Amino acid sequence: LILPFSSRSLEELRTALAKELDVSECGLIHDFFGLHVDQDVEKGTLTIDAKKQLQGLFNQLPMLNRLHGAKTPSCKNLQVPDGPKTPMETYIETHFRKIVGSLTFPATTCRPDLSYETNRAARKQAAPDREAVARLTHLVRYVKDHIGTRLRYTKSGGTHDYLNQLPTCSTWVGKSPKPSHEESRKSTSGFVFYHHGNRCGADCC
Repeated sequence: LILPFSSRSLEELRTALAKELDVSECGLIHDFFGLHVDQDVEKGTLTIDAKKQLQGLFNQLPMLNRLHGAKTPSCKNLQVPDGPKTPMETYIETHFRKIVGSLTFPATTCRPDLSYETNRAARKQAAPDREAVARLTHLVRYVKDHIGTRLRYTKSGGTHDYLNQLPTCSTWVGKSPKPSHEESRKSTSGFVFYHHGNRCGADCC
């Protein structure tokens, strides 16, 4: 797998390898570690999705297919049940680690919309409480409705619309249990990472 910085560097590498080795090329990559990759050299676009891997989660845990979809990965007004556990709640609690593990790779490669809630669930893997199960259930509902969402990079700059819709907030750390500490917990600055003109990450501090 070769990731050149430019067409010129690619040609230089081809020439150097051909002098030493009998090399045959397989063409543009389409599948890589469960990710589907589409490249349009003329338009200068690279599109990645994890649909196949995410669909595998629903195939391995078929009861998840009974869930209704959701529009967002996080639920603002999460309802944590306080009565007897439902069969779905017990099922997700039983397979909590497997679900989190299946979401981690897509979340860190081509699905930044899943990263926050997946990371939050990962902290509860050892002993998930009912709130953690409810949050993960909502995330799985979102994945079901957005299983084919793609991340697209363009050579000329800019990103896929859904990346531009990701919310940012200077108070993302949440509220402090002590009101006097509230201001000290707020983010006062931040930064955005760009790769060849494409926004690929952000953080607050």
